[in-house]
Parts: sequence; structure tokens; C-alpha cells
Amino acid sequence: MKNSLEKLKAAKAVPLEEKSLTEVKRVSDKHSFPIMVQSNLSGLNLEQWIANNKSFCDDSMKKHGAILFRNFNINSVEDFSEFVKTLGLQAQKYTNRTSPRYSVAENVYTSTTQPKTEIIHFHSENSYSQTPPDKLIFCCIIPAQIGGETPLADNRLVLNNIPESIKSKFRNLGVLYKRRVSDELGLGWNEIFQVQTKEEVEEQCKKNNIQFHWIGDILDLSWKGPAIVNHALTGEEIWFNHAFFFNKFSYSEDFLSILDSEDDLPFSTFYGDGSSISREEYDLIKNAYDHSRVDFPWQKGDLLIVDNFLISHSRNSYDGDRQILVSIF
Repeated sequence: MKNSLEKLKAAKAVPLEEKSLTEVKRVSDKHSFPIMVQSNLSGLNLEQWIANNKSFCDDSMKKHGAILFRNFNINSVEDFSEFVKTLGLQAQKYTNRTSPRYSVAENVYTSTTQPKTEIIHFHSENSYSQTPPDKLIFCCIIPAQIGGETPLADNRLVLNNIPESIKSKFRNLGVLYKRRVSDELGLGWNEIFQVQTKEEVEEQCKKNNIQFHWIGDILDLSWKGPAIVNHALTGEEIWFNHAFFFNKFSYSEDFLSILDSEDDLPFSTFYGDGSSISREEYDLIKNAYDHSRVDFPWQKGDLLIVDNFLISHSRNSYDGDRQILVSIF
């Protein structure tokens, strides 16, 4: 009896909601990310759950890089907008844009308006810029009828899966980015930089160490950035760049066929010394992403918090309506 009492006194209390109202599980048998927290009680308050389980959430983000919250009844733009406001995180304005995206509430955007037939390749948001966001929060308002997943890849695994010879070149040379801005192909400069005048564009370029050159209303940009960085909290080395996403080999043959030359590409990437990334090297990087990815079907009300440095994301093509919102911090 005495031993039983001592064991009872030593036992740690488990919050009721952790024990019975939610369950934590893996989404994939292949990799441990993202971890999923599923509510077993409809209407359970997510803001309160996160506040009550802050240590668990912090540890899970460091370990897994992403948490998927399911069945917490965040089913509308208004629900998501209110949740975002409660977090008290520092919002980040979406500038130096690469794809069409529209605001639907304060710091809440459509994830992308790229055609549903297109696959959006793996990337970490704004990894090409000097001030990339730390976290992204996605919310599924309308899941696609077919497809439309947002595959995730662990940038630590991606780096491990890239051959050492390629890693060494990127580690030493970094990435050279080139961008041709034209209203005829992709976004115009006013949409990209969220400004009205060329002078404002030039001011942003100078501030961010971007070389610029005007050819009439066409704007050529170039800048360098790292390919491999250390995570601010974990210290781990991670693959963090847009060398794959912006590469000429990521474009479809149909798109390439309408260009007069590669100089007209909206984006292109090179090693930092200007040398080309070969097709073979590109394919090996793609293979690294493919071996480090997890796909899961969206459900209405799903909310996904992603460490933008640890986890890259993409988008599968789809059929039907689809509305995935994103907030950037």
C-alpha cells in the first residue's frame, strides 16, 4: 500500500485535454514530419490548447519543423484571421514577390493563384531574400476535389541527400540569382515590390544589395545569397535557397518554347561565381527533395504551422475548387 501511494505522489499530472481531448500522431510512415495534433472534441479552442502546451509545441517545431492541427473548427477566412491575430507574432509584409497572391484579411493571403494544372516546385518562402520569414501558417478552407496537396520536405534531410560534391560547391560559392521583370512574363515590378514608381524599386534594390538595370520598362535584377545556412535555434545546417525553384530546368517545355532566349527567363539560378548548374546536378537536387518529402491530403479546417527554415513546401496540381490561406511571420 505504501509503495502504491508513493508511486501516486510521484506521478506527473497530465492535463485532461492532452489525455482525452486530443491525440498526437504521425502523418507519414516515411518521415516523422509533420506531427499532427487532432482534436477529439469539436470546437476545442486551438489558441488555448497551444498556450497550455507551449513547451510541447516549441519542442515539436524544433524536432519536426511543422505541426498539423486538425478538427479545431477553423473553417473560414474569419476564423483563420482571428486565430492569426491571437498569436501576437510579428507579421511580415509580402514583398519581393514571385507569384500572384492576394490579401483576404490582415496578414492573410491566398497561398497562390498559379493555374491549378501547374506543379509548384519545392521552396522555402523568400529564401532568396535578406529577410525571409521564420514561420508560415497555412489553413485549408476548401480542399481540392482531386490533388492539391502541399507536400513538405525537411531541409535537413534534403541537404543530407545532396551529393557532397554539389554541397561543397554551393557551400563555397553560394547562389547567383537572376530575374527579368516584364509585364509580358510574370509579375510586373510594381506588383513584385508593392510600389508605384521606379525610384521606389531602385531604393528597395539598393537596400537589399540587388543589382538592377532598366531596359525601357523591363527590369533586370541579379544578386547573390547563401545556399546552406545554420538554423537560428537548433544550429543545424540546412539547405535554404531558391536554386532549385528558380532554375531554368524547372520550367515546362511549353513555356521555354515561347522564349527567344534564356535571357528572357523570369528567373534563373547559377553557382555564385556565375557558372551553370548542370542538368545532372539539378536532377540530383530534385532527387534529394523527392527522398525528403511527405504528401498528405488537406481536410477542411486543417491548420499547418511550418518553420520556414526547416521545412520547404510545394503544391501538387489539382481539380475542383481549392482555397488554402497563408500567413507570414
